[in-house]
Amino acid sequence: MTYGRPPLEKIDLRELDRIEICPPARGPGSKTPDLALERWKAVREATVRWHHDDMPSDPSSIDGIEKDFFDGWDVIQRRVLTELFAAYRRLFPSDPTHVDLDPVAGVALHESTNRTIGVAVQVEVRGQSGVQALRIKTGRAGTSEIEAAAFYQPEERRTLVDLRLAADDAVTIPPPEDASQLVEDAANRWDRAVTTPRTGRVAGLHCYSCPRPARCGQYPVVGEGDVSRWTRTVLVSKSRLADVARCVRSAAWPVIYSIPRDDGDDEYDSAHLVVGNQFHRTVAAALVSDDPAAWYEAATTTVAPSEVADLRWLFDQHEAVWVSDPRPVSVARTEYQFGVTFVVDGVTVDRQGRVGSGNVAVTMMGVTDVNGWESAGVAAVVEHRTGSASSALAHEADLYAVSAWHALASLGRSVDGVAVHFHHLRADPAVCDREFYAPARIADAEARLREVARELAALHPTDASSPGYTTGAWCEWCQWVGKCLPSRA
Repeated sequence: MTYGRPPLEKIDLRELDRIEICPPARGPGSKTPDLALERWKAVREATVRWHHDDMPSDPSSIDGIEKDFFDGWDVIQRRVLTELFAAYRRLFPSDPTHVDLDPVAGVALHESTNRTIGVAVQVEVRGQSGVQALRIKTGRAGTSEIEAAAFYQPEERRTLVDLRLAADDAVTIPPPEDASQLVEDAANRWDRAVTTPRTGRVAGLHCYSCPRPARCGQYPVVGEGDVSRWTRTVLVSKSRLADVARCVRSAAWPVIYSIPRDDGDDEYDSAHLVVGNQFHRTVAAALVSDDPAAWYEAATTTVAPSEVADLRWLFDQHEAVWVSDPRPVSVARTEYQFGVTFVVDGVTVDRQGRVGSGNVAVTMMGVTDVNGWESAGVAAVVEHRTGSASSALAHEADLYAVSAWHALASLGRSVDGVAVHFHHLRADPAVCDREFYAPARIADAEARLREVARELAALHPTDASSPGYTTGAWCEWCQWVGKCLPSRA
């Protein structure tokens, strides 16, 4: 028998942050087609052919490459692929003296834990400016600082460059100053994360990137149905759930097909959004604090001077409606992530991409501002509305009520009902709109949500042209309208 060094284990940086927060997130997820990854592969294959064909620029050659690699996709995703491929050709260095399409990856080995961090590189280019290692990026995420640290080992002489195709930008990634420490920290964090028992789930925003929300128990199955790793899953947030009632396409494109927004940028910033986000963060802390006024005062230093008055006014509105509520709520927790899962008949896809029919798990989730109690027998959810419209979203009250009901049931707690409070803070004076869900109304809400689940599950899992569209005033601010318009019948 030969004894030697145990095999190397690769650190999965995509999982690291998530499983540190919630150990049960580690492990096989349920089946969900990863179209963003498949589109990346298609773009990569097209770029390889383009290089093998001596980087042609004439339209007929480009059309031939696109036909070979993109024709099997629906009209929506084919448009995305051709745009990404065009961006690659624009961003590729103009004066290469040598191109390697199978370059050596960047790898850092952490000796004490016998773990590695690998950094894949798609193209190596030699030119007058030196040697560049190019990473093709078709999504939002660029090379992280830890990945840069792993790439820039002492012997590395290449410069790392992200080709961010959706943003039409080439970004040079510099070596971090503390590269060795970053690798050390990442290896130790991974070591702790993978040896931590997979118990004690912790819900949060990381759930939206988790492969296991339909199986972890945080979002319990309503009614009958089992979810295994082979079950197709659809994860929809409360805001996307509301979009279903308005335009199925605007909900399904980001949720099921990962269609990028028209501007290639998911960051939207405005004064009202900054104020609203700061308000929610501050009130969440203030409601469980012994000194709410201190939280309010500190928050005014985090926004632009021109927005301080508006933020103070929202705090005053909140305090006024909170203390005047005829059915006051005692706070149990704030900023709580919960939801439910429905297992319904729908369209499925197997490993070979063959489409069939079977069970589809649709998980609906959202973050509440306050979870608490009106009385010993009545659970309560409070949602603060700070937008100019200050109205509840479609299906939002149903989701809150059903989620609270089943969360309590999973703990063995039965209640007489769930009250959902919407505090409309832009109204003058601020008002509370309360909806009460007795058991019969809970059943009706479940039926409505199940119908939405069926509608999403019935969509073709890989054909982004299958969801129907509904035109209306919302098209003016829809971030997919530029891709939607050319595909309308």
